[in-house]
Amino acid sequence: PEAVNWRIFQVADFNGFLAQGETISECANCYAGALRAWTVVAEERCIPKAILPCLGMSVAASFTRPINGFAAYLIEDDDLSLFATDEGEAVNGGSVYGSHLLQAESCPYELPQCSESGRSALMVAFDLPSSGSLSVTLKIRTPEEDQWINTISPVTSQDVVTVGCVPLYLCHLLEITYDGDTGSNANVGVYVGADELQRGEQQANTIQSLLVG
Repeated sequence: PEAVNWRIFQVADFNGFLAQGETISECANCYAGALRAWTVVAEERCIPKAILPCLGMSVAASFTRPINGFAAYLIEDDDLSLFATDEGEAVNGGSVYGSHLLQAESCPYELPQCSESGRSALMVAFDLPSSGSLSVTLKIRTPEEDQWINTISPVTSQDVVTVGCVPLYLCHLLEITYDGDTGSNANVGVYVGADELQRGEQQANTIQSLLVG
């Protein structure tokens, strides 16, 4: 490959969405260079058994042809089990892999806390096709013009992101842009703390606007 990025992390369940948490191990732009192009690369990492039900992995790579893939295994005592695998162009996406996808309900999500009183965490949860991308912009509405606060562009296909800590006595405009293949919908939810403001499918190549406050 030209380069490989992989990350092992903890996951949590938030209203049926998958939230990515603490990074356990990662490697950015690894194994680059011509000498690695046809090499089988092996990595070993020790993972605490207690977090295995809440374990996730993401892999992104720029493979030269022939396109290849990866496989990750769990070795416990003398037992070997396949944890995640993928091949072909799908590896270039932001997919989250792992057996946690069937056990996420046992991994509760810890809501973010805002340091300033009177403010609440405004969050966007999403589940996208691997070829899709999301961008979220937060603004304050004023009589003159909307004031930009923050823009987030996640690089993964599944997560829960905090867009900002907002005072709910002010009116905010949240704009969610989803780019993807025609006919591929994204599952998107908007939350203030644990309260769900909106949830549903968003069509590819559309902008969804929501007033908050």
